[in-house]
Amino acid sequence: MINIKKKLHKYKLKNKSYRLSNNYKITYGNFGLKSITNALITYRTIENIRRKLSKQFKKIHIYNKTKIYIKLHEWKPYTHKPMLSRMGKGCGAISLWKTFIRKRIVFIEFSTLEKESIIKKIVKKSVKNLPLKVVLSKKH
Repeated sequence: MINIKKKLHKYKLKNKSYRLSNNYKITYGNFGLKSITNALITYRTIENIRRKLSKQFKKIHIYNKTKIYIKLHEWKPYTHKPMLSRMGKGCGAISLWKTFIRKRIVFIEFSTLEKESIIKKIVKKSVKNLPLKVVLSKKH
């Protein structure tokens, strides 16, 4: 059996937008999901979070009154070689993109007119299988 590992394509990141101070504040909505731990997230997990949140908002019939804002973009490419390829000749083609989420970054925001207790229940149901720990934060 051939063991193929996915490698991180290493390069210097010129756009250091993840260090800006507006990522630590809620800018678009009045509630946000703030990370407590560092983690690498793929676009699939971001899409799953969005789907679960919208599904929970639809169950309570406040989906038309709520907007979800995602403040992430994938910028770390992961590569892997095709099956039965020989050694050498570079690290292979890019297979997926990931993004690194640091502590205290607000990465999903939503604007709604509902109470904080209802929003806490929705977030608790939809963020069970995330690879990082999340806290609901409110705009001051």
